[in-house]
Amino acid sequence: EGAPSEFAKGDINGDGEVNIADVNAAIKIILGETAAADVLRRADVNEDTEINIADVNAIIKLILN
Repeated sequence: EGAPSEFAKGDINGDGEVNIADVNAAIKIILGETAAADVLRRADVNEDTEINIADVNAIIKLILN
């Protein structure tokens, strides 16, 4: 019971900020590092069910805006 935990798309490491550390985390996932389901949900910024360069670009966009 209870609502799903709150999370911000792009805040892959869950520190409350979207920054270069999240870009690095996304790249590690793309290169094969295993990650928990909630981490993968935060990493799939464009919600296409894949973690790839498009998500890295989306994170960079979030940082710059």
